[in-house]
Amino acid sequence: MNPCPGRPVNRLTILSYRLGAAIVGVRWARVALTRGHASLLRWTRGRFPGSRNHLLLRTTGRKTGRMRSVPLIYVEDGDRYVVVASSGGSNRVPSWWRNLEVAPDALIEIQGRTIRVRGAEASASERDAIWPTLVFTYPPYDDYVARSARRIPVVLLTPTDP
Repeated sequence: MNPCPGRPVNRLTILSYRLGAAIVGVRWARVALTRGHASLLRWTRGRFPGSRNHLLLRTTGRKTGRMRSVPLIYVEDGDRYVVVASSGGSNRVPSWWRNLEVAPDALIEIQGRTIRVRGAEASASERDAIWPTLVFTYPPYDDYVARSARRIPVVLLTPTDP
């Protein structure tokens, strides 16, 4: 496997995620930024500047049973899509990951296409193989690992449609 097949995100995207990480403890601001980003992804079909490496993950809420959407940076690994449950490097596990652990079937939206997927955590060997590509695509992931006291999961989203 090529260690760096992904495309790096632009500086504006990195700046926005660092801003998001800086306010990760301010829940209302994080929620507003996430909802705004999700709306932009949906409205522009992932074609606004800085969004080419983003997908919209739709999971079923483990408590409410309602659909929840979150924009995430992804890389492709064969036919799978790989995302990181980093939560900006905080020690808090992202809700979308806890939702996937309970109900692994989800939907992703990439440039207007909707794909059914099943989410699962990457094994240690899969994580080691894909990590350089993830960091190449989004360098702050290494900072997140250094900052967080928890092990940050790498999540594989495998299409389930025939």
